[in-house]
Amino acid sequence: MKKLDLFRPESFIAFYLLFLILAGAGFLYWKNLTSPTIFGVVFALISLAFFYLGVRLSKKFKLKKLRGRWVTLFLAALTVYYSFAFAKFFYTHWIPAFIIIMVILWFFLFFVRKLLAYDKIPTKFYTGLIYAGLAFLALTFMQIGGIPLLKPSLRLLVDQSWSWGGAIFCLLFGYIGLLLRQKKRMHVYALIIAATAVIALTGFRIVILLFLLSGTIAAYKNKKLDNKTVVVPLIVALLFILFLGYYISPIADPGSLLLWRAGSTHSVYEQVLEKSMPFGVEHGQFMMHHARPRDHLANFLGAENSLTSTMLGPALMEFGPLFALAWMLFLGFILGNAHNSFEKKESLLKIFYPVLLALSIVWIETGFDQYMLWFVWTYLLARWLK
Repeated sequence: MKKLDLFRPESFIAFYLLFLILAGAGFLYWKNLTSPTIFGVVFALISLAFFYLGVRLSKKFKLKKLRGRWVTLFLAALTVYYSFAFAKFFYTHWIPAFIIIMVILWFFLFFVRKLLAYDKIPTKFYTGLIYAGLAFLALTFMQIGGIPLLKPSLRLLVDQSWSWGGAIFCLLFGYIGLLLRQKKRMHVYALIIAATAVIALTGFRIVILLFLLSGTIAAYKNKKLDNKTVVVPLIVALLFILFLGYYISPIADPGSLLLWRAGSTHSVYEQVLEKSMPFGVEHGQFMMHHARPRDHLANFLGAENSLTSTMLGPALMEFGPLFALAWMLFLGFILGNAHNSFEKKESLLKIFYPVLLALSIVWIETGFDQYMLWFVWTYLLARWLK
């Protein structure tokens, strides 16, 4: 009998169904939540069918190296797109933002080309990424004036630091690359614990979960965890989210708070679904002209705090249900290809799958934004250059 692989791309579907079950329990427990609709639940299930179709298509249609001009066009499109996002986020003019983004992306292209020339990426490269990430994280704490875990009010300032994005990008890829090189199981455990503890200082549940999940997935796929031992980090991840959420916002006990988050997020998704019929409401503006999409969503729905709208929310806001289904198809296709890169143990490319699957699981509740999507674009660039 073939051993069950708990972290294949299709496992995303199981995590999404678990979220729907928690949301259902939340509606039963919290009577003040608006009841879900049959259409809202059915549409979510249909979107999972499109995700599965994307995974299946990835087995027949592999992403391959593209000619230079197509990569150049893609990079140019990213430069224009992120120039608008950068200008909005840092309250600067579009032209200097364009220049900064162009320099960063073209340097990044040069850097990735050099790395892909290696048959095996040197371990010191991943170690260097970790040191760079720690330096960026220290700069972030210096800029905001403290450590958010010890002073929760600072959480609102973290992503306003210019070094925050560099910290997460460098730490995450350095950590996963180094973890995949570990031979001893105890070293793997120690690295996961250390990385999660460091990133916990930020107080960001999304980022903590991303690091813990991606490390767990990498260790599992690298056969340092099995179907029994993998339960431990997954339980730890759940406890982290429960108690950190309670520490930051103690409106109910940790268990009830989890049900509230699941139910209220699904409720927001259903509001977005209703208002996005038939072709969306933002038409490309949601993630191009709003620095913080979740804050804008709150304003759109008349809420005081930022809102999460599930994996489907941002795509629905932009262009409606058909675009949301296309997005799920695309995500399944990307995860399927990234999984193939991992199974083939391709140099550099193999580190993307644990990150992308962990991100996708986190997005089930939070939805994606333009900054998180950069991990997807990075994989595509690396894949098309190889």
